[in-house]
Amino acid sequence: SGSDQATCCQVASCSSYSCPTGYVLRPDASEISGSDQATCCQAAAASEPRCSGTITYTVTSTASALCVPSEGGHVEYTGRACGDSSIEWISARAVDLRPGLTQSQCQWDWLTHHQRQV
Repeated sequence: SGSDQATCCQVASCSSYSCPTGYVLRPDASEISGSDQATCCQAAAASEPRCSGTITYTVTSTASALCVPSEGGHVEYTGRACGDSSIEWISARAVDLRPGLTQSQCQWDWLTHHQRQV
């Protein structure tokens, strides 16, 4: 409503634009007029903390869900360092397998696991 140019022809700010997968709105999106990826978005890696540096940690366990023998065995966890001294655990594998199990049955990808906690 209104008949002046400022009221009827206001250009939308980037803050209302939805960036495609792999991109995020620029931090100053609310101050930028535009509605396209080139104007409003930046690669996600440029603004989100990235995890790097592989860390492995081996534990001894008797948990049968981890495929180890009942007397105990080793499970190796792999993670990566993130931000403020945190570790994102990304996988695990049983080193010592219970008889009858294969390595493919006893490795877990925590990035896709149904019980992953974010």
